[in-house]
Amino acid sequence: MAPVPASLLRALSIPDPSKASLSTAGLGSGFTGTGAIRATVPSADGQYEEERRYFVKTSADGKAAEEMFRGEYESLNAIATSVPGFCPRALAWGPLEESNGKSFYLATEFLDLGGGGRTGQSLAQRLGKLHSTPAPLDPETEKRRFGFPVPTFCGDTKQPNRFHDSWADFYANERLITILETSEKRNGRDASLRDLVERTAQTVVPALLGDDHLGYDKNGNGEGITPVVVHGDLWSGNADRGRIVGSGCKGDEEVGDVVYDPSSCYAHSEYELGIMKMFGGFGSTFFTAYHKIVPRTEPVEEYEDRNFNMAPIPDAAVHPEATGAAKVLVENHRAEQPLKLYAGWFCPFVQRVWLALEEKQIPYQYIEVNPYHKPQSLLSLNPRGLVPTLSCLVKDGGVRAAKPLYESTVILEYLEEAYPDSSPRLLPVDPYDRARVRIWIDYVTSRIIPAFHRFLQYQPKAGGEDPTAGLERLRQEFLGHLKEWTREMHVDGPFFLGDQITLPDLVLAPWAVRLWVFDEYKSGGLGIPAGGNGGEDELVWQRWRKWLKAVEDRRSVRETTSEKGYYLPVYKRYADNVAQSELAKATREGRGVP
Repeated sequence: MAPVPASLLRALSIPDPSKASLSTAGLGSGFTGTGAIRATVPSADGQYEEERRYFVKTSADGKAAEEMFRGEYESLNAIATSVPGFCPRALAWGPLEESNGKSFYLATEFLDLGGGGRTGQSLAQRLGKLHSTPAPLDPETEKRRFGFPVPTFCGDTKQPNRFHDSWADFYANERLITILETSEKRNGRDASLRDLVERTAQTVVPALLGDDHLGYDKNGNGEGITPVVVHGDLWSGNADRGRIVGSGCKGDEEVGDVVYDPSSCYAHSEYELGIMKMFGGFGSTFFTAYHKIVPRTEPVEEYEDRNFNMAPIPDAAVHPEATGAAKVLVENHRAEQPLKLYAGWFCPFVQRVWLALEEKQIPYQYIEVNPYHKPQSLLSLNPRGLVPTLSCLVKDGGVRAAKPLYESTVILEYLEEAYPDSSPRLLPVDPYDRARVRIWIDYVTSRIIPAFHRFLQYQPKAGGEDPTAGLERLRQEFLGHLKEWTREMHVDGPFFLGDQITLPDLVLAPWAVRLWVFDEYKSGGLGIPAGGNGGEDELVWQRWRKWLKAVEDRRSVRETTSEKGYYLPVYKRYADNVAQSELAKATREGRGVP
């Protein structure tokens, strides 16, 4: 616990500093500048004291932080005003005076995520209410307009949100053209891209979103559209179940579906659906319930055209970098090193190598690779640009030169042999034990991983076997391989060969910590029986759970795994069998791991 800065004490009207404390632990957030404040304050009538809880974000990014926090402040309060309890209210924002104006803060009510049961309003109900509530009048014109009083940020992209009377004008200028100009500033001008965006803004947008078209049926009946408050960045990682606690406001303690981290504006309600559909995580049940409250806008027959996006074609929507503890680890390995790991934070094959580097404490440089903009430094080493690729300095004709290694299991053995003094040793010394270990490493690659993906990517075919039976067949195939592998473990463990972690553990760990995807996306979930319900396999599943806990608790595993919400859109595409990775395509074609 730490003392609360005086700036925050004043902003939150906390009278006694000795009764307030700041904690930065246990918040479940990947934002490195977050904290929770607990304070004891007098009640409204002054008769007793009560606890208050607050959530705080801070940033030292100067002007950018100032604008970002102001935008989030206004966004949260716009949503909370329309639908109380749907998100935390923002209480204060401004400079931290202790930092001489270099750092800024945002203080909000405390949102306690989680909570059992399905009580409280659903996301469909609350979002439906938000999108059914007209935006406030523009004080200058006394009209409802499209825009927002302040700029907001979607990620690090600034959105000016200047007001327009026309939704088509707002969307074309404040979104399409603004994003194009931002891209040009960062990446340079691309004439063909500018031509495509400008033609879309000038031709497609008016045709689908024009003032005399959107909101009217094919017979010309309708009233156009009314601006409403939208969240603006509503992907599955920005929605959960939870409740506002310690606010002192009646009714805040009810658990319900909640949202956070908004980037709001006054917009057409369907604008919200673009990101929701692009990243996945919201199924047909949600959209059916939502559209009972907010019907599809006329012309209904153009609904799919308005909401079409390219996400199902490439996997380009993946988050660009690691989050949570993994982000901290990446930042600690940005510095130049002879050994370089070209990586993708979401890739389990990369995580295998990352785990070995961390376990053996070998110095390395981490280089995140955007799979759609691969750096030339990688392509010069590995023309296919696949990750993981390890760049190693080796002697070539008497000169040390960078040479590549790829294939995760090859890299793992290289690290073991090239760094013999780095502990722990990840392969046994005994030749027979080494050979046996390689058999079970191969079993993971040739049996477990393909079965994992056949189960995850299963989609019933017209005229094929019963869908329930087909899914169950693949579930049992996968669980059967897990049991076979588990039977080969050391009887006491907790790891595969005993009390020390070794390569078999590292090879399977990245998939083991992703097993939640089956509970998320497949009917019936993963299917491992609960303790005491394993029948003749009870001891096998007990041993599996012991191994899994040891792996999940391992520092290297925790620190190389990003936050769950950022994996969701990636694995949703696998579950829908539309992912375009080499492994996904191999699975569809009935092949093994490529």
